Amino acid sequence: MSKTCAICGKKVGWFINTQLFDGVLCENCASKLGIQDKFHSYIVTVKTAKKAFNDHKTIDLKKLMVEQKKSRKEAKETENTNYQKQKQQFLKDGSFKYGKLYLDDKAQKILFDKSLLEPFAFYDYSDFTGYKKILIPGTREKHHGIARGITGGIIAGPAGAVVGAVTGGKNTLW
Repeated sequence: MSKTCAICGKKVGWFINTQLFDGVLCENCASKLGIQDKFHSYIVTVKTAKKAFNDHKTIDLKKLMVEQKKSRKEAKETENTNYQKQKQQFLKDGSFKYGKLYLDDKAQKILFDKSLLEPFAFYDYSDFTGYKKILIPGTREKHHGIARGITGGIIAGPAGAVVGAVTGGKNTLW
């Protein structure tokens, strides 16, 4: 499957092209635009490349990267400010908190708080049509054997560690 240049329409090979965000350029068009860095050319869109080509201008990848980084930073700061305002409103309203979930009955909103790997999310009560309670039966172990083994080892040496690890744990069905 061959690709075509987004500007001139010429077929380009797999390795002899410059990859854009949403297309490719042939070597000739890329050199006319001043794109030498093939590793960072993916930040340029076809629309931007065509506009620069028609205006007989070159594309400064470093400048474009700085601008995009700045705009992403501003967007993240705006999002964080919005999150902080919303969360303060949840706390001010005395929302019910369960783990990462905040329920604000006054504003009729739900907040799934952010964690290390997950972003936050806001929802209205009206977004949900219902719920189903799911209980998964299982066992719960009380008094970990490792902790008991360490304690037994401290008190009575190696024999106490073995006895502590083997005895005393409870498995309960819930």
